Amino acid sequence: LRNVEVFENVSAQRILVPCGSCYYFLKEGYPRLFPNDAKVKAFSEKVTEPSLFLDPQTLAQRGKGSSEGRSKIRLTYHDPCHLRRGMKIYQEPRRLLQALPGIELVEMKQPNRCCGMAGSFNLVYYDLSRKILEKKVRDIGGTKADGVVTSCMGCLIQLKDGLSETKGRIKAFHLMEVLEREGDLPEHP
Repeated sequence: LRNVEVFENVSAQRILVPCGSCYYFLKEGYPRLFPNDAKVKAFSEKVTEPSLFLDPQTLAQRGKGSSEGRSKIRLTYHDPCHLRRGMKIYQEPRRLLQALPGIELVEMKQPNRCCGMAGSFNLVYYDLSRKILEKKVRDIGGTKADGVVTSCMGCLIQLKDGLSETKGRIKAFHLMEVLEREGDLPEHP
């Protein structure tokens, strides 16, 4: 409950959690573990996923001019299991990416297919995890995208590992990184 204690005396209205797995656990897991704890309930109610908090129209206005004269970078989005399956969040990150003028969002065949990270799954079942990852990397490659975006740190690590075999042709980015650096992303990584 250290997280609850840390934020107890902070006068924040929202606590943005930019990792899908962490968001899921702080939003849903804590209240299940401590169902009768008012402090946990108050904390979890403040926890917010950035794509639910950020406004696509504001991002679009901010991004105008930053990518002027450049060709759009083609990106695809990988749905973290905890966000899509656990929290039903999958349209919101796409809306943010689509709002950025320098981004062309292309969908892969199965964006909600697990990348094989699954917490410690890839440590315990590494060979199976790699087979799952290979399918995801093929899906990403099939889009002809310059990069893949995700909203989970575990997925990001897994995708970077799998995409290392593309020798830098396809990069993996966290959603927040793209939102912050959209005008600075390489056109063809």
